Amino acid sequence: MTLKLVNRLQKIFHGHSSDAKSQRHIFVIGFNKTGTTSIHRLFKGNGFNSVHWDRNRLAKTMLKNCLNGKAVLHGYDKKYTVFCDMFYRNKKFFFEGNSLFRELSVDYPDALFLYNTRDIDSWVKSRLNHHRKEQGIPFLDVFKQMLNTEDHDEIVQYWKKTRTRFEADIREFFKDKNNFLELDI
Repeated sequence: MTLKLVNRLQKIFHGHSSDAKSQRHIFVIGFNKTGTTSIHRLFKGNGFNSVHWDRNRLAKTMLKNCLNGKAVLHGYDKKYTVFCDMFYRNKKFFFEGNSLFRELSVDYPDALFLYNTRDIDSWVKSRLNHHRKEQGIPFLDVFKQMLNTEDHDEIVQYWKKTRTRFEADIREFFKDKNNFLELDI
């Protein structure tokens, strides 16, 4: 099934032109811990120029570009076709680049949006178990500091509420558009 998805996307995005500049962009707008690394590898292994997280630089560039009135992915959009795991974090701040789906839709009107998702409780458990340190701080500790709590339940409720609201927003935004796919991993 996954190979069929890639073949379908190759036909849609490579179209009639082999010129990389005319290729449409694919924005993988699921949250981290929803198969973003696997999706990135799948696209990359099938000939797409794909970028995954880029050690905070991807989402940091997105924020900077928005603040400076540039296209959201200016600086990345000529080199890459597929964008996955677009988040930024430091010790006190967390930004989900997928929240810019409206702006991405305006700046890249021919793009396809792929929402990768999974069962919400499994997703939360995976996030809670994500112990990888970046910039000297574990993932969960960013949210402890950001929300000023040690209570895991409070963090879990924040994640669930954020994701539920995001899903309602994207489904409403894309309901009459043909450039949105939802993939339950």
